[in-house]
Amino acid sequence: MTSPIAVGSIIAETYKITAQLGVGGMGSVWTADHLRLPGKQVAVKVLHAALASGEILLRFRREAEIASRIGHPNIVEVLDFNTLPGGEPFLVMELLSGESLAARLRRGRLAERAALDIARQIGSALFAAHRMNVVHRDLKPDNIFLCPRDVDGELRDHVKVLDFGISKIRNSQTVVTQDAAIMGTPYYMSPEQATGKNQEIDGRTDIFALGAIVFEMLSGMTAFPGESLPQVIYKVVFEPHPSLAQIMPTASQRIVAAIDRALAKKADDRFADMAAFVEALTGRPLMGMTGKQVAAPTGAPRDPGPAAAPASSLALSATGVAPAGPGSLNAPVAAKGRPGLWIVLVGAAVLAAALAALALRPRPPSDPRPTPTTPATTGTPAHVSEPVRVAVADARPLVPEPPTPPQADDRRPEKSSRPKSAAREESLPAPVAAELDAAESALAAKDLGEAIRRARHSLYDKKTSRAAAILTRAYCLQGDLGAAKAELGHVAVSDRARVLKVCRAAGMEL
Repeated sequence: MTSPIAVGSIIAETYKITAQLGVGGMGSVWTADHLRLPGKQVAVKVLHAALASGEILLRFRREAEIASRIGHPNIVEVLDFNTLPGGEPFLVMELLSGESLAARLRRGRLAERAALDIARQIGSALFAAHRMNVVHRDLKPDNIFLCPRDVDGELRDHVKVLDFGISKIRNSQTVVTQDAAIMGTPYYMSPEQATGKNQEIDGRTDIFALGAIVFEMLSGMTAFPGESLPQVIYKVVFEPHPSLAQIMPTASQRIVAAIDRALAKKADDRFADMAAFVEALTGRPLMGMTGKQVAAPTGAPRDPGPAAAPASSLALSATGVAPAGPGSLNAPVAAKGRPGLWIVLVGAAVLAAALAALALRPRPPSDPRPTPTTPATTGTPAHVSEPVRVAVADARPLVPEPPTPPQADDRRPEKSSRPKSAAREESLPAPVAAELDAAESALAAKDLGEAIRRARHSLYDKKTSRAAAILTRAYCLQGDLGAAKAELGHVAVSDRARVLKVCRAAGMEL
């Protein structure tokens, strides 16, 4: 199909097209210069005019909305969605530098450490999506992009998950699909997808796909090889995958068992959630969770602990004295003749009372101050995927309710609502200041997804500590420890104390 744009075209009076990166049955992808930000490049994905209606248009718009709403560092950032004068819709995305996992696998299997590192990052992104009731449904090596980065003198891959175009929002009353439609890529689709049972799809569908991808990264072959679509689908539904233990005798039993369970034919036989799979696969819990622990996977028992630990137990844990075993606060204790235990109990009670008193004190509102931070790494565009049958409308994400903002002390003289760093904000471009103000308002209104989207959008015009502070607080309120830690590194030292206060109040220790 003829593209509505060409090299030299200017889109939305903002993006000047510089080169074509790819073209497919659904559209084309281009690089472009940001005219108001010299040196800033983006990727522009344009949908073919003949497809700009109905289900495919909904999929295209959905890709923009879901990616920006989740706001996870391992999900490609969508910066803008608009239409050309001729009616063709387009997305503006961050420009990624690197290669797809599919391209990497064409050179052979990956080392175990590299494969597990990539799997953890994919799992972190999908765990965040699943918490918002979003299921990807088309996870495959082509939709996983690897951006090389220097980490402590070592070249490591930073993962970006692409193409949420056929994603499903669970429990949405506005989802329009057909049960008989097969959505996904055959080599990585789950049995429920392969048999067209789309209403049964949930996060365990993505667990199956990630299990197949990890199998391929470690073995160098697909989990369900076949020469035709019917043959692949038959194996996915009825036949077991090849034994990884036989293909890779050096693979640990932990990894083999985790992949076998992820690739179970019945969804109920797989892991309950993505975090459980990642922990079973890598031997380490997935960061980014708070509150109750995830259920331990089969074959890896974990000390269940009390259902609700008393305040004194929590206080002891906070000081590094974790109660456990017969002498813990959760078991009957014969205290007679054991004065040391009484000292511990009394000390714990005093510490618990002190912590409770501190928690009840009014907390001043956070006051982030913007300062420049290190620039983010840029990269290559998302791949152009072939159209599939799906049409899904919008739905609000489900996120944890953050704590009620503290009230100001009436005894103090009235001050301006603007941050103390307002003088420095005067030098910010007007669009950046407006985005940050909107992000702060969204955060105060408990609309965490909007706060993340606004703060991230401001970073493409100017890197500020204030934006990083907003992102850190929003991720803490969402319970995403990994993302919060990543953003805290961009927060100025002078702003960190206030940010950490908010995170501690949300139960997050950075």
